[in-house]
Order: sequence, then C-alpha cells, then structure tokens
Amino acid sequence: MTLRKLLQFYAASYTRGVERGEELRLLDDDFRLQYPRRHLCVDGHQVRSLSEQAIDDWFSRNHVYHEYERLTNIPEQMIPDFTVYTLDHRPVFIEFWGLLDDPVYKTRRLKKSEAYHRHRCKLTEIYPDDLKNLDFTLSKKLRDFGVSVGRA
Repeated sequence: MTLRKLLQFYAASYTRGVERGEELRLLDDDFRLQYPRRHLCVDGHQVRSLSEQAIDDWFSRNHVYHEYERLTNIPEQMIPDFTVYTLDHRPVFIEFWGLLDDPVYKTRRLKKSEAYHRHRCKLTEIYPDDLKNLDFTLSKKLRDFGVSVGRA
C-alpha cells in the first residue's frame, strides 16, 4: 500500500510537470511564430531581435561558447534564449526579457523564471537597460557563475 501511494505521488508530480511544460511550450511556440529569426549574427546564428543579436555578437567577441535556443533537459522542456557553460561544463541559461510591457510576455517570463528556480538551474536574466553596457553586465554575471569570458 505504501509503495502504491509513493508511486502515485511521483506520477502526479511528474504529470503536473509535464502539464506545466506543455503550457510553457504553447507560450513559447506562439512567441516564436510572432517573432521569426530575422537577424544574422557574426557567428552565423539567426536570432529574433536586434537585442539578441547584440548579445550573441558580444559572446562571439568575448570567446564565450554559446548556443541559441537550445532545449533544456528539465521536465518543462523550456527553450532559453542562450545557453553558456561553466568551466566544469554545467549549463547557465540566459534569458533576455525585452517586452516588459506586454502582459502575455510577462506571464511567460514569470512561468519560465519560476521553472528555472524550481529546478535550481543557473539563470542569468538580461533586461533592456543591461544592453547599454554589455561588457560590464555580461562579464560580471557570467563570471559570477564560473563562465570563462574573454579567453581565446
């Protein structure tokens, strides 16, 4: 009897995670349809905004290995804007939150941030004001997580 309850508990928890992931995936799919990849970066990545292009190009200039919109391995199957890696090869997810006045986007941002936190993921969030000084902002945020910056 105890084993059955334990299995039901974990099955319900897993199901809730999958449902949350489906909800986030629907929000992400809608966002990706609204904002196609139209901006070409120096490393060949195609991104959805000039702000993401500035961030991607900063990574390239500063020799930071990065991936654009790489699927995470957490149950919600989220897709962060960027993924970089620590010196011991652990992922650090980077989200650029550019549409702060849009209520649907705000819901998406809050759900994604909560999921990252719930799974204890390393997350760096970048906002439009951070773009004014990417050298300082990104260097500090990434070094705080143990990501190598500025080495060839």
